[in-house]
Amino acid sequence: MNINFEQAPIEKDIQGLSQEIKERQAESNVEVSSETEVKDFLKTKIGDSVVRAKTNIQSSDSTLDENKTLPDYLINESKEIKNKVEQLITLAFNEGIEKSIKEATKSGPFILDAFHDALTSKLYDELKKRKLLN
Repeated sequence: MNINFEQAPIEKDIQGLSQEIKERQAESNVEVSSETEVKDFLKTKIGDSVVRAKTNIQSSDSTLDENKTLPDYLINESKEIKNKVEQLITLAFNEGIEKSIKEATKSGPFILDAFHDALTSKLYDELKKRKLLN
């Protein structure tokens, strides 16, 4: 999947996330954050919107099992699920994170969680590629 990350509106999201990471490093007196720390920050940042969206899904669909544990990886999932997550990532980079989260909520909590995990990794990779992380 080839995505042009330098398109707006994701550009604004990437720059904002980069700035927040730099501010967090300055507050912690840390020059370089580990990959795990940055990914955790991205998950938290993106996750705030995802949690709100998932809560809306669960409150509107009483048939969902709230205790169901979702896998972290999509390796063993169907091609359909993988394609849906890829489409949502493409949407995020073409039209922005918030719009892609709204779209992901229409596919249920599994897709939403998988999208959240995949987007976190893609954003981390893009921030590193652009040298926006120390």
